[in-house]
Amino acid sequence: MRGSEASHVETRASGTRATAERAIWICRHGHREDQADERYRERGDRPFDPPLSQRGRQQAAELGQRLADEGIAAVFASPFRRTTETACIVAASLGLRVKLEPGLGEWLRDVWFDAAPQPLWLKAHELAATYEQVDAAHEPLPIEPAWPEAHESMLARTAETARTLTERYEGNLLLVGHGASVAGASRGLMRACGPVGVTTPLCCLVKIACQRGIWGIEMNGSDVSHLRDTDDLYWC
Repeated sequence: MRGSEASHVETRASGTRATAERAIWICRHGHREDQADERYRERGDRPFDPPLSQRGRQQAAELGQRLADEGIAAVFASPFRRTTETACIVAASLGLRVKLEPGLGEWLRDVWFDAAPQPLWLKAHELAATYEQVDAAHEPLPIEPAWPEAHESMLARTAETARTLTERYEGNLLLVGHGASVAGASRGLMRACGPVGVTTPLCCLVKIACQRGIWGIEMNGSDVSHLRDTDDLYWC
């Protein structure tokens, strides 16, 4: 099995559908344009919502190659542009559409956002005009971040989103989020009250699998061997 073993961290399904063996994959977006261009925020049309850089698009393509044989049935993503673009590149390689879920969105910390950006994120039909893999007809869950957002609120929001998607949709799923929401979604699926030992470099992969009714972390995000360039993957 590829990835870091963390099977000692496990939980009974406890309300999450676990009647069959399945896997939930959770990944962080790729390298952002504002990380490649230090002046992006001065001239970008949405300074706090950058798309991927060229490096990020390459990372997403490599992530898609890694997931090609994992039997993923549906792809969900935060509606920020960097996560949407990452998910769309992966989904295109899998022959799937991307369902946008604000509940997987960025942690709206007041130290990261001086004020609530307006709009906080683009609507699905707006993003679909640029990213053709976006499923503009998808009805997202009624779970959204709100500025300013406390850390515990973000964890609860992303945990609830991950659990609800896992309950509503069958098969292996891919959730594409941000560093904070990857950690929160992982904690939610494990139904843990504290950290569950995941790490969140760019385009990381967390795998949480159900075996005989028990959920366990099989990959904790630390294995980035699917990426050709592994320098500077830990960005806030």
